[in-house]
Amino acid sequence: MVAAHSLRRRLTLAMLFIFSLGLAASGLVFLNETHQTSSSLLDRTLRQQARDLLTGLRVTHGEVSLQPPDAWTTAYAQPGAAFAYTLFDAAGQPVALSPNIEAPLPRLDIPAGEAFSPLDIVGPDRRAFMTIAAPDGRTLTIARTDPTLESLAETLMEENGEPFAVLVISVGIAFVMVWFVAGWSLRPLARAAREATNILPGSPNAHLSPAGLPSEIQPLVEAVNGALDRLACAYDAERRFTADAAHELRTPLAVLSLRLQRAEISGSANWPAIRRDLSEMNRLVSQLLDLARKEAANRAASVTALDLVDFGRPLREAAAAVLPMIEGAGRTIEVETPDTAVPVRGRPDDLRDMVRNLLDNALAHGAGTIGVRLRGCGTDAVLEISDQGQGVPEHLREDVFARFRKGTSTSSGSGLGLAIVRHVARAHGGDARFVGDATAGCRIEVRLPLEVGVVERGAGAAVVAPLETIG
Repeated sequence: MVAAHSLRRRLTLAMLFIFSLGLAASGLVFLNETHQTSSSLLDRTLRQQARDLLTGLRVTHGEVSLQPPDAWTTAYAQPGAAFAYTLFDAAGQPVALSPNIEAPLPRLDIPAGEAFSPLDIVGPDRRAFMTIAAPDGRTLTIARTDPTLESLAETLMEENGEPFAVLVISVGIAFVMVWFVAGWSLRPLARAAREATNILPGSPNAHLSPAGLPSEIQPLVEAVNGALDRLACAYDAERRFTADAAHELRTPLAVLSLRLQRAEISGSANWPAIRRDLSEMNRLVSQLLDLARKEAANRAASVTALDLVDFGRPLREAAAAVLPMIEGAGRTIEVETPDTAVPVRGRPDDLRDMVRNLLDNALAHGAGTIGVRLRGCGTDAVLEISDQGQGVPEHLREDVFARFRKGTSTSSGSGLGLAIVRHVARAHGGDARFVGDATAGCRIEVRLPLEVGVVERGAGAAVVAPLETIG
């Protein structure tokens, strides 16, 4: 059994992977910019440091004090720490120093109209200095020792950590939304699964509803509904086959049973009659199986997928097969075909069976010469089978193409021959019908789509006697 996976979980993991890639890419870009703009980064960190310190500037009764924010108190209190500051009055005298230094820091000149002095890095330890203008003419010098790129970036991130926090929270909210949106989007799939569970053989018209399903899933639902339609057709054909077989075999089986009972009582069996009954049942079962096979094959392929066949070849083969029986009945057959091929798309075996059933019908129910004519007519290949017997009345012409329907109740045969003819014709994209006046004999016309390029050339009719002269 193939292991199942959760589409919902996959979507969530995919979003997590994408967000992780985005964060990693942002970090790389940030680090790259840090290396490329180290001076600018140092300048920004010192400016932010100065702003934070000035928030703690107090003047009480003329005395000036500077109270660093809580986050900076430890950094300025430890001796030898990397951070330091010195506050100067308007006269340039130091009035407040960070606890971790003993001597004041140098006071740098601030350009006119500016709030900050240029960044100055001095000494072997690359100590950075900057002076910022404070209220009432005061100035504040701040310093930082060993400003490595990594520490500068870390400081900047700490000083501007709110956007990152907002980003992390947003990612968490997005994950939760993706989880619930995925569940909401997949809810119609659960409904479709329940509908599929309720489809039974007794409900051939049941389908999956595409309502509410994502557009990406609807082609799958359409394919499933198409498969259900094909299965319903196959189920209906199988049920019809069973019913037909049971109905049509009931009478011959009953007759055969009576003959056997009579033979048992009298001690003498009518073997010719028994053999005739068995032959009729064998033919009936063979035709039923043949029709069922053709229906199944036609459901499996479209006409355009069939091979190209010269219609004249299965016609001549069928005529050759039935010729001995025609001669035995003292009748003749005339075959007229074009000099060139008559290409159609189809199954040669089915086309041969169709022609054979037409010829059998003419032999069993007709009289006189059997005429067979094949020609191209526009976009169709037209086959005409005619005889000189009594035609089928107009009101029965459609009925006799149905299964087990005969022209008269006393007619021989099973009533399946013309049903097979029409089924094969329609399965090949054409049709079969009676044409002409019923008083002028029986004529059946079969039309199939003709492939492009056929050339219609009439050939003279010939009375076929020897087998080898057909076609």
